[in-house]
Amino acid sequence: MIRGVAYSRPFAAAATAALIAAGAMFWIRLATHAKLSELRLHAANSERDLATRIGALSAYESDNVDALRRQVGLFRVRLGTDGTWDRLVRRLGGGWSAESGLREDKSGYSLQPGTFRLLSHAVGEWPDIVEAVKDLEAIPGVGIAEIEMKTSGSGDRRSLDTARILVLIQASRTGPNSATTP
Repeated sequence: MIRGVAYSRPFAAAATAALIAAGAMFWIRLATHAKLSELRLHAANSERDLATRIGALSAYESDNVDALRRQVGLFRVRLGTDGTWDRLVRRLGGGWSAESGLREDKSGYSLQPGTFRLLSHAVGEWPDIVEAVKDLEAIPGVGIAEIEMKTSGSGDRRSLDTARILVLIQASRTGPNSATTP
């Protein structure tokens, strides 16, 4: 039979202290690793958020802002005047009926739609319609929003049922409420 195990109390105390220290170090390492993983995840989320914000701000780089300023300058140059609608009606003449839409005032400019319908319908007037569109596009502030042409009949006996041009006039506003700052 084996009689008890002989050990030294100082060695037993040192071994117990070493086991306690090893256990404590293991738990400290686990807690530190968990905290480090949490910090890395937070840093990755922050980096992704900042990259998204920086990407969104790239539209405000000096080259893009300069290009936008040039576009605004061109827009202002291409605006019509308050008499643009009357000018359109005179330019097309009596062969077209004119219907003015409601004018919408914006900050510094106004938008006004209008419709022109060809009164006499004949397929032979196609060159006149094309010329009318060219004339309208040449006037500052006038944009062609839509062209509608409806024909019917066969190839030999074709008739023009409808010819309609929808224009949108962008005119600078003059008066006390107009914005004059660039």
